[in-house]
Amino acid sequence: MCDNGPGFLEVGINNRCDVVINLPRDMTGHIAFSPNEARALGNLMIKKAAEAEQERLKFLLASAEDFVQSYQDYIDYDNYELPDHTDLLDEIKKTRQLIYKDDDNSE
Repeated sequence: MCDNGPGFLEVGINNRCDVVINLPRDMTGHIAFSPNEARALGNLMIKKAAEAEQERLKFLLASAEDFVQSYQDYIDYDNYELPDHTDLLDEIKKTRQLIYKDDDNSE
């Protein structure tokens, strides 16, 4: 494995047949794993990435729901005759229920 530049991780195998992560120059160092440890880390990272995506989606849905609700409150407050966004709010709520239902099933 070569000298790592700033901002790049490099993964390879050392002469003891360990899986090695070389950290970028600005972090300095490396981490060696047995093949089993590397597989376990990979599986854990995949699981955590899926959880992070799920949390991001929940956040985005909550933000969209808040925005639509605020927009509707603003419209109602000023008595403007603009399109009703109840259907959009209902779709956001349905999607949110599906996501939270999936969370209940995974535990």
